[in-house]
Amino acid sequence: MEEVSNVVSRLTCDVTAERLNAISSLYKHCESPDLRVVAEALKGIGQVLVHYRQSIRAGTLSSSVQSKVRKWVEQHGQAYHAVLAKLATTSNPQAQVCAVRLAIEAARAEATEGLGKPEAGYQVMENRIQ
Repeated sequence: MEEVSNVVSRLTCDVTAERLNAISSLYKHCESPDLRVVAEALKGIGQVLVHYRQSIRAGTLSSSVQSKVRKWVEQHGQAYHAVLAKLATTSNPQAQVCAVRLAIEAARAEATEGLGKPEAGYQVMENRIQ
């Protein structure tokens, strides 16, 4: 789990395309048979997305990077919610509870940020569950 926190630290320290691509290692951890590793990786993805949404809102990114990061956040936000939806539909009750807790945490974070549309990712979840 230390590896997950290292990746999260690298992803949130400064913006470069190479660093943003490191999120793929967090998604790889989501394939682990150990639910604790999966949960930690998903928490990390959520933290990274929150960090970049806040950076976009605060205007701390250069204009040349901002549009790329905005698109990246949107794409990975959808992927994150899709992974949560997949986890919520497994036959493992603990995985289902984990997914619901992480989805609630993500909804709170998005609502706290005042994005105006915290339900965007949940459209993906709702479609996957049905």
